[in-house]
Amino acid sequence: MFCKEVLNISDTLYIVLRKIRISDNPITATWKEHLRADKVFRKEPYFYFCEEIIEVVPIEDDESIEENITST
Repeated sequence: MFCKEVLNISDTLYIVLRKIRISDNPITATWKEHLRADKVFRKEPYFYFCEEIIEVVPIEDDESIEENITST
């Protein structure tokens, strides 16, 4: 199961790669490069280092999920 936090900002979805407390005074440019993040958002008490979700394809049939799991 996918257990990442997802943010919806201006109708764009982002996966949170890492949260770092603002009070730790991180060097955001270095962290952004290290994590290969697309965007950095600031909301007290954290910086959110995020990757944009480009395309979402819904899976409508539960059987197809089970087939993919058993075939691997």
